[in-house]
Amino acid sequence: MYSVMPWIASIAFFMQTLDASILITSLPKMADSLNESPLNLETAVICYSLTLAIFIPVSGFVSDRFGTRNIFIFSLGIFSLGSFCSAVSVSLFWLDVSRVIQGIGGAMMVPVSRLVLLKIFDKKQLLTALNRAGLLGL
Repeated sequence: MYSVMPWIASIAFFMQTLDASILITSLPKMADSLNESPLNLETAVICYSLTLAIFIPVSGFVSDRFGTRNIFIFSLGIFSLGSFCSAVSVSLFWLDVSRVIQGIGGAMMVPVSRLVLLKIFDKKQLLTALNRAGLLGL
């Protein structure tokens, strides 16, 4: 379990980083499929970014209250649900709602995965674990 957790955290970091930037490259195609101007899709970017900014500080409190492992699994599920809903969105409104759901999951996924590493590794192993966790996200 200990040797696998840095890689799980790395995948979570990669997913969140990819999601934060992938919308920009796919914006014109998405706008076309939603029959919207690409400029109107700025709300999808803003919804995700603002949700991250709001929920990252909350993630530490929530993980202390409900358990780090539980919140990490919950955040993966919420992020995946938001990703699926974004993929099947039929309007800009539903894309924005889906991006908020993704933002909630993404905001908790990365900080809580780091908390998991802090809790399961001792000081000698922590630097190696954190390096592995950040590997895929770069």
